[in-house]
Amino acid sequence: MDIRQLTCFVEVAKHKSFTKASQTMHVTQPSLSKMVKNLEGDLDVILFDRSSRKVRLTDAGEVVFLQAQKIIYSLDDLSASLYDVMNLNKGKIKIGLPPVISTLFFPTIIAEFQKRYPDVSIMLAEDGAKTVEKKVDEGEVDLGFVMLPVDEEKFDVMPFVD
Repeated sequence: MDIRQLTCFVEVAKHKSFTKASQTMHVTQPSLSKMVKNLEGDLDVILFDRSSRKVRLTDAGEVVFLQAQKIIYSLDDLSASLYDVMNLNKGKIKIGLPPVISTLFFPTIIAEFQKRYPDVSIMLAEDGAKTVEKKVDEGEVDLGFVMLPVDEEKFDVMPFVD
């Protein structure tokens, strides 16, 4: 059983017709029928009563239909959530910075960032510069802000204030 089979099955169930479902999905009717037949074989149940012009779900088909909708919704939700994380719409950023830097520069920067990305949470770790460097190196924080100099062989450095 795969997601494509479930999607085909759900479309046929919604339209009560292989022909209408195939038109909606832009696939041939025989391909759609084969997908549903394969799903029935995988599950070892008959999902549709095909004895009349309009297909009807069997009792087993009703159960599979409800579960298949949940699965498809969950996969869509997963895709949307991953898109949000990959495009910085959601997630969390851990930032290490010395207390002096955090009070001088960051209230304004963080406020602007939060306006632009309201679903990204920021976690601040205030430590001395050497501790921030160590936390960045060990992956405890995603990025760190410190006073120069730092080991530019070890870290990507981008000055942000002169």
